[in-house]
Amino acid sequence: MPTQPRSARLALAALAAVLALAGCAPQTVKASTQAEQLLREAGVEVEGVYFNVEPAGGGPDTAAGDRIVQVEITYADKGPAAHPAIADTAARAVWTGSIAHIDKVLVKGPDDHPDASSSLFTAAQLSQRYGPRPAGLVTIDTATLAKEDAEQTSGLLAFVALLPVLFVGGLVLVVVVVVLVVVVVVARRRRPHAPQVR
Repeated sequence: MPTQPRSARLALAALAAVLALAGCAPQTVKASTQAEQLLREAGVEVEGVYFNVEPAGGGPDTAAGDRIVQVEITYADKGPAAHPAIADTAARAVWTGSIAHIDKVLVKGPDDHPDASSSLFTAAQLSQRYGPRPAGLVTIDTATLAKEDAEQTSGLLAFVALLPVLFVGGLVLVVVVVVLVVVVVVARRRRPHAPQVR
């Protein structure tokens, strides 16, 4: 069986990296989309919802051990005075309705606002405020979110590592095309013209 050219192998590796970034986190996307819907129904104007998975002790996401799922919610600017009520509504909505496992909820205003406020709620605080999560609600567990988070991270690292190779390959391709165009143009100019028949 003939071996694949090096350029073909690089192209396949780049495609795999892009696919890892684009489509390997269906459950995480589902959790985020569902949480955004819950927040909108609760009257929170959402700018973004992100499920962040990290080891209980902190550190790189590749570490072994227990994981913490923190839901980060960013809402549209309503002024600092509105933050306590928005934070309470947002935390209640995801705690009582999200289909994903939750250990912490971080609610914050826009990052680019100078007076942006933020509130962090732990699972114990949320349970005390709003009661335990309904039985059977959680269908997306920590292990699934952690696995997809690791896949996304490795895909991003692979893509970044391939960028220089892709750049050089693209540059070589452009040079080859330019050279071919020049060769064709020069060959046409040098081609002798056929004598005209009178």
